[in-house]
Amino acid sequence: MARTTNLRSRRNEAQLHALAGVEREIRVTDPSGRRKYLKDFSQAFRAYDSVLNPEHMKSMVGAADLVLVGDYHALPAAQRFAASLLEERAQPGDRPVILGVETIFARDQHILDEWWRREIDDAELRQRIRFDLDWGYDWEPFYQLLVTAREYAEGVYGLDCMPREDLRKIGARDRHAAHKIGEIRERHPNAALVVLFGESHLAPGHLPRLLRDAQVLPIWEGTTNILALDVARALMKERAHEAFFDRLMRALAAAPPEAGGGHALRDALKDRIRHDTDLLAALATATPEHGQRGIREWIESAGRTAVLAFLLEAAAQPALREVCLAACRRLEARPYGVTPFISGAAADLMDTEEVLLRAGYAPQG
Repeated sequence: MARTTNLRSRRNEAQLHALAGVEREIRVTDPSGRRKYLKDFSQAFRAYDSVLNPEHMKSMVGAADLVLVGDYHALPAAQRFAASLLEERAQPGDRPVILGVETIFARDQHILDEWWRREIDDAELRQRIRFDLDWGYDWEPFYQLLVTAREYAEGVYGLDCMPREDLRKIGARDRHAAHKIGEIRERHPNAALVVLFGESHLAPGHLPRLLRDAQVLPIWEGTTNILALDVARALMKERAHEAFFDRLMRALAAAPPEAGGGHALRDALKDRIRHDTDLLAALATATPEHGQRGIREWIESAGRTAVLAFLLEAAAQPALREVCLAACRRLEARPYGVTPFISGAAADLMDTEEVLLRAGYAPQG
């Protein structure tokens, strides 16, 4: 009985010690609690929408191109959670995973790379990135995150820049991080990105907004899943999907009959419009995780359908008939998915566009 009491006492002491550290962090971060940047965060997350069970969480993370993890720096459990998430996301045979961290300055990437290649040990890494002086939180949980990344990920990158102490310039750090994430995306176009950054940076109007606005990344990369969801919501909310599908049906009605295989293409297009209509209706009532997976498929499919419809419509013009029907056949046969810009399929697509432009094709609104 005495042993149980002592164990409980030690646990309570440890909990109180951790709580004291968290309280100190709150006071140091913003003693007045009135900084707009921090108020944006606290106001955005006053409550939670729902509790995620492990399977739901795993499904959502698995469908995402980019996962932003809020880091409460003084709480080692935050870094341990990121490590477990990284390990779980890196499945054999799945896409590679990249870790980005706020803790290390981007200017020190060469030092991190030396550690990654096992050219320096953990003590030298800690000393050269000035961890204790420039960061000052517990080393062990962060180091274990790095070790997990070296074992399971394809790379790890520092994202932060100076100054860290001036909240008036914290937006510049967000912009720097967004730029670095864009560079990482270009360097690892097929990877899933896991980014561990201070929780206040993850208010909707901070780093997430910058990432959503910076859609100069390769198509369907970065946060495009979010944009796809926004497009679908706008289509359904404003009933714009009705005008969209009506426009496709008008293009279909104007398409030429059987000449040059046009009849088979018309039938295929009818099936595609029906498929896209049914899929969008199903997504309107889907669960969040199914919606995130399905909306990207719908955007790709509906975009392909629209291009085919406008090409068939243009094929009604005698001067464009053969070139437009040929383009339709090539596009219809091309599989779905992202076409890397340097691939042969991308070169074929550019050849198709060049032929259409030389023939005088211009899509009608």
